[in-house]
Amino acid sequence: TEVKLSPLEAYNHLVKVLEQVNVITGTLFVSELMSRYAERDGDDATAAVQMDLEAQDENIYFAPERGNVLFGSAVHGWAFTVEDFVEVYHKKMGASRRALRTALWGPYYFHKKRARIIKGNDDGGRLKPLFVHVLENLWAVYEAALLAPNRERVDQIVGALGLDVAPRLLKQSPKQVLIAVMAEWLPLG
Repeated sequence: TEVKLSPLEAYNHLVKVLEQVNVITGTLFVSELMSRYAERDGDDATAAVQMDLEAQDENIYFAPERGNVLFGSAVHGWAFTVEDFVEVYHKKMGASRRALRTALWGPYYFHKKRARIIKGNDDGGRLKPLFVHVLENLWAVYEAALLAPNRERVDQIVGALGLDVAPRLLKQSPKQVLIAVMAEWLPLG
């Protein structure tokens, strides 16, 4: 929220950052494999690198749907994985937990009229990726607690999320209110 991105813009930025990280990770991994097999003959080394690369390919990359990516803010004391929202959206959308583990990241959309998750078709730009819904919830907390402090809205959010935030903490500075709400909702530890 500090760079004034919308939830959709932030999602697109996160997708690009993750792609860039994975390109660098893949490059470093290939470099490591090539140095490991450097003493072998050219074709033999290439084959060995290719075999290792194929065997390890899935394990070296970061993918939120596999649970190896953590989104968070050390400054404001919160973090989450895609898995943290599976139960929330399972109840809200009625989708299976298994489908949500995959669909909460990537080109998946919830089509309200059809009451189902669809892949790769945003209905002419009218649908948002599912992860944007997660970010919208975060933006709502930031807006109510920090950016345009609104105690009534914070109380509504705390109630809707079923959080147990001490009333004295909600009377602090906007930054402290945000930290208190986020620590209860999406704690770092």
